[in-house]
Amino acid sequence: MKTSNSFSTRLSLYVIVVTTVLFVVAMYLVAGRARVIITSNARDNAKNMLDAKIGDVEKILSNVESAVMNSIWIVKEHQHEPDYMYKVTEELVEDNLNIMGSTVAFKPYYFAEKGLYYAPYSYYNEDSVMTSFNLGNDKYVYPEREWFKVSAETKKPHWCEPYYDEGGGMTMMTTFSVPVTDSIGNVFAIITADVDLGNLTSIINTDSDERKNMVALISERGQFVAYPDSSFIMKENIRTVAEKYFIGITDFSDKILNGGDGMEEFYYNGTRCFCIYGKVDNGWSAYVLCSYDEILKDLNSMNLLFQLVVIIGLILLYICIRSAIKKISLPITQFSDYAIQIKDGNLDAELPRISSNDELRTLHDSLNDMQMSLKQLEATTKANQRFESELDIARKIQLGMVPKNFPEFISAIMYPAKEVGGDFYDFVIRDGVLYFAVGDVTGKGVPAALFMSLTRSAFRFVSGLNLSINEVVSRINDSICEGNSTSMFVTMFAGKLDLKTGHLDYCNAGHNPIVIISPDGKARYLEEESNLAAGLYPEFEYKGQEMTIERGTRLILYTDGVTEAETNDKKLYGDDRLIDFAAKSRTVTSATEVAEGLLDSVKSFTDGAEQNDDITIMVLDYGEEI
Repeated sequence: MKTSNSFSTRLSLYVIVVTTVLFVVAMYLVAGRARVIITSNARDNAKNMLDAKIGDVEKILSNVESAVMNSIWIVKEHQHEPDYMYKVTEELVEDNLNIMGSTVAFKPYYFAEKGLYYAPYSYYNEDSVMTSFNLGNDKYVYPEREWFKVSAETKKPHWCEPYYDEGGGMTMMTTFSVPVTDSIGNVFAIITADVDLGNLTSIINTDSDERKNMVALISERGQFVAYPDSSFIMKENIRTVAEKYFIGITDFSDKILNGGDGMEEFYYNGTRCFCIYGKVDNGWSAYVLCSYDEILKDLNSMNLLFQLVVIIGLILLYICIRSAIKKISLPITQFSDYAIQIKDGNLDAELPRISSNDELRTLHDSLNDMQMSLKQLEATTKANQRFESELDIARKIQLGMVPKNFPEFISAIMYPAKEVGGDFYDFVIRDGVLYFAVGDVTGKGVPAALFMSLTRSAFRFVSGLNLSINEVVSRINDSICEGNSTSMFVTMFAGKLDLKTGHLDYCNAGHNPIVIISPDGKARYLEEESNLAAGLYPEFEYKGQEMTIERGTRLILYTDGVTEAETNDKKLYGDDRLIDFAAKSRTVTSATEVAEGLLDSVKSFTDGAEQNDDITIMVLDYGEEI
């Protein structure tokens, strides 16, 4: 036995396949659920991080705004003391760690003695030393700067767009500016606080992992105020960045600048990401960009490790299972070898011994019973073969009893349902008179065949006595009634046709009416007086009928195996279908072709259904040449 086809191998593979499928399904479900949970948690964490970062930024900006707003009254109180403004700016910077520089910029010529522009400015330089000087000069025309111009025109506080303060703090910054007005509401100065963008960036990216998330702070116009990559600050705009790097979304910049809180998914540098964004109180926006690959990296690594463990485990499981199944299934292999010997005809093969009291014991006992039954069957089969051989001989004898040599105007077919049947046909021509008969013995098989032989022999003898046809049938009835202890009977149609005159005497002993086809092609059933079937009552007086048929008339005699032939769904061939066939057969000139055609019609109708009765057909053509 080939190992690859052995029962133990196939069963082991089946167990491994089922186990593998279960593991794969479980791993897929667990991994899918873990992916959903991790992704959901990552989004929640990103949202919480963003809220925390926005809170940190708003706290810084709020502190800056409060410090500047609280300095307005000092400027107003000392608005005619230009040198005092240095003290105001120095204290503002010293008292607030988030403010890197501050100025009080007066409108041009506010202090004539100080010249056109006067803007005392204080800031910490690179060495953390407080430095103060007049910011206004011909090169630094502050009235044209956003932080001065917007606040002066709107008379409202303003956070300006990020810029590099060349001539001032000499760094990238954003400035919060507040207008200072006189008693009648005219703006005479702008007090500011500068916030270092580097400081905001460090705050934004504290506790963040650039591999998993990137936090950005964006101004109202879309410029990057804080970003992990410092090259983006003041040089990139969210609109251009979104168009260039964010694949799968077209209106992200509008949503983040004009909307509120939200989340979007897209591809960034070929990686699928999600972005949580929100609004800062001063009009800025912030977002956290997270990569799914990085978020799920640990999960993917764990899945790979789990898959490796599963594969190794399945291999070990297969080895163990196959070893166990091979041991357990050894008796089955022995039973298989035993079955092969039985198949090859060795009915004396020895059964494997079984010590267990389980299903294998049941199988052993069943096979033992089968072996004994096969031996009995072998003996029975040999007996049946002898019987079938005898039946075949009986069939040949039966078929040999009916006429085989037909004149051209007569043809007959007998088609038994079993090896031997109970139908018969016969004809004898004496002195220009044709005696003919078709009969159907009740039942089938050997008893019907023997009764048929008796009836046919009686017909052949009695028809030679030159009697009327009803007397012929009466004599046959008396003959077969003698010793009929089984109460068998035979239906029969017998006729006596004068071949010269066309005079026809006929008698129907409980048989199907025959079909007569006139020379004009019309087919009908012959009107006849039916009598009892022969073999039922001795000395019964059978009544005959007579008629004269024209030349060109055709008679079709048959048994009920024709009209009662059934399909698999129990539909009958029937009388109407027989009449239709007879009418169409008028164009066929040969009696043999008509008989064979009717048999083919019945077979075609039943379409392979099991034959339930013997079929006998006789065709007589009373033509011009007889």
